[in-house]
Amino acid sequence: MPKEYRALIGYCASYGGRYFDGGYGRDGCGDRSIYLERVVNLKQQAPTLSGIDLSCKDYKDYLDKGVNNALFYLDPPYKCTKQYKGRELNYEEFYNFCRQLSKDNVVVISEYSMPDDFECIWQKERNVYQKSDRVNCDKAIEKLFVMKKG
Repeated sequence: MPKEYRALIGYCASYGGRYFDGGYGRDGCGDRSIYLERVVNLKQQAPTLSGIDLSCKDYKDYLDKGVNNALFYLDPPYKCTKQYKGRELNYEEFYNFCRQLSKDNVVVISEYSMPDDFECIWQKERNVYQKSDRVNCDKAIEKLFVMKKG
């Protein structure tokens, strides 16, 4: 299967963006098509994404690359939550990378918490469903962080 199809299915049909590692994206009642909703949304947004260079890479791919004046949105597996299959994130190394990258770029990190030299610029409470049954959930506060100035 071409990688584009695999990416589309992984993004639009998988539960929680887990790419085939968290169940199928569906609601608890079965009267919605999460996949179809995501495909329609993607098609609606596609024209506004023209001329934008989007990449999905390991953050280490940007070490010492001299990238500046860019916007980075980093969405690591949240600390103390399920990690990517077969890979454990070294959080201290990741935080240091964010500090370095923030010197010449705008770096926004999605996490529940960050070290004290980062500040929360946005937050919202949400339900977090750990299982694909969509019945049992915990409350969590999603946050976006940037490096503190000065």
